[in-house]
Amino acid sequence: MELEVRVDKLERENRRIKRLGYTTLIVAGLVIALGQARPQQPEVIRATKFVLVDENGQQRATLGIENGGPALVLEDTSGRGVVQLQVPKIPDKPSLYLADPRESARVELAMTMNGPVLHFTDKTGTRVRLAANELNAPLAAIYDDEGKQLFKISAKEE
Repeated sequence: MELEVRVDKLERENRRIKRLGYTTLIVAGLVIALGQARPQQPEVIRATKFVLVDENGQQRATLGIENGGPALVLEDTSGRGVVQLQVPKIPDKPSLYLADPRESARVELAMTMNGPVLHFTDKTGTRVRLAANELNAPLAAIYDDEGKQLFKISAKEE
């Protein structure tokens, strides 16, 4: 009789160990399966500014809100903006700027309230202005470094 009690006890212990083993395997399998699942990529990332840095951690570009509208600025290795694309809140028209900060030269292409305008500015500050539909007439003008008009030609008679 003692043998039957011992065998019965061993069988109960064996069943308990099997259940514990199966439960452990199921939990371990779930942990591994959940660990392999990839997180969902967001469909939209919202921010007011993104900064792009090079391999040395130096800021090289920004995408953000400036003057109430979106702006993209690309910078040279010295951190100076050389290309800027923006749509300021006022006048809500796009502008593109190209700059050579070392030479203080600049090119500006902008949509204004009166139409498109192209400016070329050299390192001395002399500026050439070409404008289409400037007050209902095309315009070409040259200004000195103080903003004084040196030359102007327009299809509109004054």
